[in-house]
Amino acid sequence: MKQTLFSRSSLCRMLSLLSVVMLLSGCANSWSAKVTSFEQWPYATQGQSYTIEPRGSQDNNLEFATIADTVRAAIGGPTGLVEATQPDQARFVVQ
Repeated sequence: MKQTLFSRSSLCRMLSLLSVVMLLSGCANSWSAKVTSFEQWPYATQGQSYTIEPRGSQDNNLEFATIADTVRAAIGGPTGLVEATQPDQARFVVQ
C-alpha cells in the first residue's frame, strides 16, 4: 500500500481553500495616489538664499542627504538662488 502525506479529501479541501483565497485576492482594493502641487514663484529671487532643513528622523539620514544634493543641483542653476551660509538668515527653507 502506498503511503501519502495527505488524504485525497484533505488535499481537495486545501486546493479549494487556496482557490478561494486567490479569487478573493484578485478582488482586493488597490490604492493609488497622484499629488500635484502648484505655487507661484515669488518676485525678485535672483541671488536670494535658501537652506535645506531636515525634519526629525531625516537628520543624519543618507537617503535625505542624497535627495538634498539633488535638490541643491536643481535649485542653484535655473533659479539663481544660493545656499545660505547661515541657515537662520535664509529667505527660503526647503523641507
